[in-house]
Parts: sequence; structure tokens; C-alpha cells
Amino acid sequence: MLNCTIPTNRNFGFRRRGFYRKGGSSFGSLYHKDGQAQYPLFGHTHGYSRGQSKDHKHLWINVASAGGAIDNWGEFEGRDYDEFTVTQDEYGFVMVEVDASQEDPKFTIKRISQGNEELERKNELRDSLVIYKNERKPGVPSVISPNNETVDFTGTTLKAGNFNSSFSNAFHAASQWQIAESNDFEKPIFDSWKQFENWYYKENRQKDDDLTDEKTNRLKPNTTYYWRVRYRDQNLNWSDWSTTATFETN
Repeated sequence: MLNCTIPTNRNFGFRRRGFYRKGGSSFGSLYHKDGQAQYPLFGHTHGYSRGQSKDHKHLWINVASAGGAIDNWGEFEGRDYDEFTVTQDEYGFVMVEVDASQEDPKFTIKRISQGNEELERKNELRDSLVIYKNERKPGVPSVISPNNETVDFTGTTLKAGNFNSSFSNAFHAASQWQIAESNDFEKPIFDSWKQFENWYYKENRQKDDDLTDEKTNRLKPNTTYYWRVRYRDQNLNWSDWSTTATFETN
């Protein structure tokens, strides 16, 4: 564990919780709150997994394994959780680079891999992510359809505009879609959160999703619905919610 203070008064602390991605791996987290940044250097013995919380700039990392046994794909039962986007059955370690500048403080996470019994890697960079302390909101997405339309109650496809951000290196990394019967969205009847990548069992299960549309579940007939969407960049910054659109079912 690392616990220290850097010149900009951002403290480093430790957090850990139990979670399961492959077999029985635990995860660690990194996040910023009220001017404070915390991260763990923690690992179990099963593999590398990286994910994130939906509603907070909170990164989840299982940094294993430098030498313990690996959960090789297909060896044990695994679960593909929405929160995780990268899972690798490889030996390796995680580096955290800290930029403590007053203007733009940030962390860079780097996964350095040494491969596994099937494929040796020599300290190869296999995953990387930057988390900024300062706000870097993407632009608010525009709603396209359905909007003041009548759709079939068996389901429809929500469609929104392209991702945009004032930061040149930002790209569209996640979308969250909600449908409710009231425009306060206190009880959504549909809530879908999708990432731009989901590396699980050696393939990207999200490779064909551009995150600008989403199919709904079956809906109730003769009902008025409200829907909205928000976009996230690869640095875990959410946009504000879009304007609320409405549609009816037949």
C-alpha cells in the first residue's frame, strides 16, 4: 500500500472490496472526490480486470498476477459483468504514473504484461487509462428518435446524435439510456449502460456497437414514455443528460 501526500494536497489512500469477474478475483479502485485522490496497489492471484462504477469517476482494477496461479479462460466458471471492460488471463503488473501539476492533475494507469503459458510477452503494454481530476464533460447528446412519435409496443430503437467534446483526445466510450413513464425518471422501466469495449474470453464483445442507438425491451401498449441518454468519454467523464424526448406505444 502507498500512502503519501503530493504538493497539490491530493492524498493517496487505500481501498479494497471483494468482487468476482473470473473465478474469485478481487478488485481495487481509484477515484477523485473533494480534491482528494485515492488508489490501491492490490492484487489477488487470478488475472487482470479493469472496470468502473457507473455513476462515479471510480476505477476498478484487479492488478494480479505477478506470480500466482492464473484463472485461464475456460478453466473455471466466469461471469461477464457490466462494470468490467478489460479482462486478461496473463501475468503482469500495474504501474500508476502521477502528474501532480496545479493546472491539470491526473493519473495514468498502465498494465504491463508478461503473457501466459500459451503466449509469452516481454513487459508489453496491454492496457492504459488516464483519469483527470478536473472536469472534462463531453457535449450533451442530441435526441433523434423516437420523438413525439408512435411506436410498436413490442419495442423500438432509441437513436441519438454523435459524440462531441471540446477536448481533442476524448472519444465516445459509454452510453446510458433510460426510459420512464414519468419525466422525473425516478423509476426507469429501462436502464441500459453500454461500453465501447468489453474484452472477455479473448474477444471484444462490444466491437460493433457505436453507442449511438439502443434497442428497448417490450413495452406496454397505449402508454406514453419519456427517454433520455448521456455519453461518457474514455476518462470516465459523463456528459449531462440529454433533453427528454417522448413517444407513445400503439
